Amino acid sequence: MLTTAISACEEQDPAADEAATCEPGDLGCECAFGFCQAGLECVGNVCIDPNCQPGSEFCECGLGDQCFTGLECIDGLCQSTGSEGTTSDGTTSDGTTSDGTTSDGTTSDGCEPNASLECVGNAVYWFDSCGNMGQLEQSCGAMQTCNEGECVDIPPMCGNGMLDPGEQCENGMLGGASCMTLGYDDGPLACDQCFYDTSDCFYCDCMAGECCSDGCDFDDVNTACEFDNAEYGCPNGTDPGADVSVRTRDRYCSGDSASCSGNYGPWSGWSVADNCTDSEHCVPGDSTCNPCNWSYDVTQYECPTFSAAGAGNEIFKTCATTDAQGYMTVKARKGDNSTFGNRPYQVRVSDPADDPCGPNTYYFVISDSDPVGIGTNELTFSFPAQWLAGQTQKAYCVTASTQVGDVGYNANNAQQQSWWYSKKAIVERTCD
Repeated sequence: MLTTAISACEEQDPAADEAATCEPGDLGCECAFGFCQAGLECVGNVCIDPNCQPGSEFCECGLGDQCFTGLECIDGLCQSTGSEGTTSDGTTSDGTTSDGTTSDGTTSDGCEPNASLECVGNAVYWFDSCGNMGQLEQSCGAMQTCNEGECVDIPPMCGNGMLDPGEQCENGMLGGASCMTLGYDDGPLACDQCFYDTSDCFYCDCMAGECCSDGCDFDDVNTACEFDNAEYGCPNGTDPGADVSVRTRDRYCSGDSASCSGNYGPWSGWSVADNCTDSEHCVPGDSTCNPCNWSYDVTQYECPTFSAAGAGNEIFKTCATTDAQGYMTVKARKGDNSTFGNRPYQVRVSDPADDPCGPNTYYFVISDSDPVGIGTNELTFSFPAQWLAGQTQKAYCVTASTQVGDVGYNANNAQQQSWWYSKKAIVERTCD
């Protein structure tokens, strides 16, 4: 039974004890039907000392709802949240000392304490570098007023309706001063106890810029400041004839700068910016079509590698080379390396996908019919290649056609049948 009693005592909540001993009408307690003990006032249904320092516990909150360290402004009164407590070494549960600073001299949020003195009502308080109110420095006397962070004597003639020596102002008479003449950017200057009241004066974020449209405040992040930023690209590819396209997007203010330095909006869809011909192509980033700088390459049977002779009348072997201007050299040998007799030989051109060279493809266009090497075992044809618009690949084969006296010769056909022939050498051109 004794153990049970001790355990129950240990588990009792101290906060509950404190709440139980708080009598209505006492300081910091609920008002008793709207009334408090003598010398106290009922504010927000809490009894407070009307002469206490603003910002202290159970007193009205200071300027800007400020309270001393460890207190919060709740319903206009500074009250303890119960979330902090002082440990045996003098620090609170969040690691700060009893005056709200850490071991390195800053507050727990990194603010420098006691950075400036400012007026709160008719008293001077310390404020940290983050604008949080600290301890009371001085309460001004009955014939004093708080001005610019210090207590000053009220001029003896203040209130007579005239601007007398020692007075900065008198009622609405400001002596030609304004917030701007006092170094602020704008705001209404007031007069309090014959001293300038600059509490409504302010500094502007900015004076000019793409994101300073009102000449004082930064424009917000929803304000567009650059329009139709363009990007040129090649969504349809870079082959000859593929058009140049463009898309646009807007840029927005950052909210903390007068320059246009915020995020970009979404891209628009692509649209055609320049139509390219078959001799032009698209280069990413360029706004107009670029002329093709053609390069040429033999991709099948490049000399000195010859094709193999085939079956039947496919008795020729062939290879080809090309130069930077596309000038062609095509060579032919017989499968048995015998010499070439005196008859018509041609290089015929076709599409690589067309039928193989043979007797039924005499209609292939002749590129050259004047070889060098008749009477030897190798023929050489040399000629400039002729390319059609948009054409990037072609094939060449060597043929020997019928002549007068041969079976199948047709005097009315300028091309004649191809009795003997080779495989195709393939050449490609690339638009760079």
